[in-house]
Amino acid sequence: MRAHLHSPITLTQMELRSAYSRRNLQILFQERFGCSPMQWLKAQRLEAARQALLHPEADDTVASIARRHGFADLSGFAMGFRRRYGVLPSGVLRLGRSPD
Repeated sequence: MRAHLHSPITLTQMELRSAYSRRNLQILFQERFGCSPMQWLKAQRLEAARQALLHPEADDTVASIARRHGFADLSGFAMGFRRRYGVLPSGVLRLGRSPD
């Protein structure tokens, strides 16, 4: 799943790829990670986006980084990012662009 964070991934696709039932996936993720499969996926995407914001390419924007990491809705990305990290993604991008 980490290799495909940029692609839409559904719980049904997880079931098919893993050969586990939806319920078993939910139980296994809860036991291993303390969350649902979709919550885990979102957390992975947010962390990958955070790393990209901290180390941006010259033409990167918050929107381009969000899309590259599987977020179609920019406002939803910004809200989820702020809830998880306590800062807006634009602030992290500014930090990433600042000289050391």
